[in-house]
Amino acid sequence: MATATTKKTTTATTATSTIEKPETDSRIAEQANEIAELKAQIALLMKAQQASTQTVAVEPTPKKKKSITIINLFAGGLTVKGNSYYHFDKQFDKRAFSEAEATAIVNNMPNAAREGIFYITDAQFVEDNDLSDAYENMIDDVKMKTILSLDANSVLVLYKNASEAQKTIIENMIVNGRLNGEALDANVLVELGKITGKNYMEIETMDKEG
Repeated sequence: MATATTKKTTTATTATSTIEKPETDSRIAEQANEIAELKAQIALLMKAQQASTQTVAVEPTPKKKKSITIINLFAGGLTVKGNSYYHFDKQFDKRAFSEAEATAIVNNMPNAAREGIFYITDAQFVEDNDLSDAYENMIDDVKMKTILSLDANSVLVLYKNASEAQKTIIENMIVNGRLNGEALDANVLVELGKITGKNYMEIETMDKEG
């Protein structure tokens, strides 16, 4: 009787093990898949991190050095001071300076820069050096060259809106023109003479008599 009971127990245990084994194998397989997926994800993350941390050495684009053109508007020779001295022999002579040297000239001669004794052609440079307001009514080199060939009304408008320094330049241009025998519009001479109190019509006669 005792022997029979032992056999039954063994059979039951074997049957239970047979049932549990497929379930265990299945769990092991699932865990293996999960681990494989985790490893793949980690590998992708590491690859992405490595790619993001890799920096490509980019050479900075060197700033192109530009030259700044300054034109002498003074009716005669003009010397300007930057880090050195520079001389313009006559009116409307021009010269190109490095941006640093042009800045030095503006800093050393702020009144000349704002009054229009010389003219800077680079608009961005003018803005960067806080000259925009002064340049709103400033007579540039092109207008100054042709001002005495304009009609009287146009000359008066430009003259009245000009700085004191540029008014003096216009007056000196008229005087020089008369002394050099240039044909100037009498209306310009008369109307401008009314404002300045000068008789430009007599300059040529006085010169001939002297």
